[in-house]
Amino acid sequence: MPKRYAREFRRAICDRLVAGEGVGKVANESGVSVGTLHRWKHQALIDADLRLGTKSVEVDELAQARQTVEELEAELPAARAASALFNGRNPKPGLLRACGLPGRRGLTIVLLRAQVPRALRPPDPSADLDGPGR
Repeated sequence: MPKRYAREFRRAICDRLVAGEGVGKVANESGVSVGTLHRWKHQALIDADLRLGTKSVEVDELAQARQTVEELEAELPAARAASALFNGRNPKPGLLRACGLPGRRGLTIVLLRAQVPRALRPPDPSADLDGPGR
């Protein structure tokens, strides 16, 4: 697994490299490998608009957008099943299993319990009826 460096440390090293300090000298002083420093310097020059390429910020935004799309796609089966139930239709077979629910009735109960305030909900049948200390 690659070694991780603190952001401030990497930024300080990149500032020295962009200012013209030699990669070999910085490698000896910092203990970071020459290959790693060459990659850091290359990206620092791009970020400083001294070389063409994709800036670090743009890569981070793209990764965040991809993560958001992944999360939304994971929620889509549950939203489709809930929409079908609220519109009085039966969800497609397999859609409930994709949501991790046993069947149509299970989804109805989950959705109805989510809409009722906790104080007004009937007691949970799976809860201990004796209560603590009785």
